[in-house]
Amino acid sequence: MSCRVLKYTPQLRGKKKSKSKSMDAPKEFIRCAPNLLELIDPLAKADQDAKKMVGDILNQMCVQVINKSCELSEKNKKDGILGPQDVIGAVKDCLGPNMARHAIAEGTRNALRYTSGRSLYKSTDFAHKKRKQTLKQNEAFDAVITELKQRNGS
Repeated sequence: MSCRVLKYTPQLRGKKKSKSKSMDAPKEFIRCAPNLLELIDPLAKADQDAKKMVGDILNQMCVQVINKSCELSEKNKKDGILGPQDVIGAVKDCLGPNMARHAIAEGTRNALRYTSGRSLYKSTDFAHKKRKQTLKQNEAFDAVITELKQRNGS
């Protein structure tokens, strides 16, 4: 009897790019990522993947805290009104004990500063900064704008 040896020959192929998982982050979280980065370091830059990742993390954390705080509110039977203790309890349950302690302390400090008007943050820090779009001169646009001005002026 003859012994047959199976020989494995690897097939050389180019590496296929695996499809990246689509992030569920809303655009608002992705838009605030550059502003947060600018607050931390004005010279730092982030690529689109990093912005999406930060946005996804923020989204997941907010969803967990909101769901947990709603559960706590229903347990306490407060007619669906969320209080600060519900949010603090939700943060304690969602994050680890050490991180929760720091998050609660920082959040409380910033909330008190904001209500007293001494906050280091402005509401514009977290708003998406829109770039001005320059419209090309077009006769049709000019005619429509002129017509609208005449209607409003008369």
